[in-house]
Amino acid sequence: MTEQTEYWTAQQCADNWGIALRTWHGYVARDQAPKPWRHEGRTPLWLADTVRVEGATRPRAGLLADIRLPLTDVLSPLRVDMTLAFDKDSPAEERERSVTDALDTLKALRQVLAEVREVARSRAEAEYETAERSADPGAQDRSEVWTALAEDLRRVDADLDRRRRAFYTASHPDEPDPVHP
Repeated sequence: MTEQTEYWTAQQCADNWGIALRTWHGYVARDQAPKPWRHEGRTPLWLADTVRVEGATRPRAGLLADIRLPLTDVLSPLRVDMTLAFDKDSPAEERERSVTDALDTLKALRQVLAEVREVARSRAEAEYETAERSADPGAQDRSEVWTALAEDLRRVDADLDRRRRAFYTASHPDEPDPVHP
């Protein structure tokens, strides 16, 4: 039994990538998406497997969306831990565990921010190099957007670190901060 090859129209390709049909055609014209594999009359057709693979691995602004951090899932327990840490009615052992959990969560958040910031920095450099090498007028703009994002993430990280230090100082009034002695 022969396996039949699956071909997609431009609309099916665009739907698979989660973009508009017009955007798909633009990507194809700029070699940011695969060229059609064949034509049926005047209708271009793409190999479905190729579109799926390239769609899953393509570089894009949505790359940051792939680094998903459900903040409400993280921040809700963090708030609970920070509240319990100062609840005088809770046993000391539970308060200390809440402090440890909150500090661990804050540390993990800062690590994720650092990774995302590094992605943004790398993308900014890549777009800057593209702007230098080619006549792509949008490359400089994209580089500036990625640079601004990296800077915003740096500020968020600095704010998160200030909050972590304040929380540590409040929960350990007699101890120096081990991260910032």
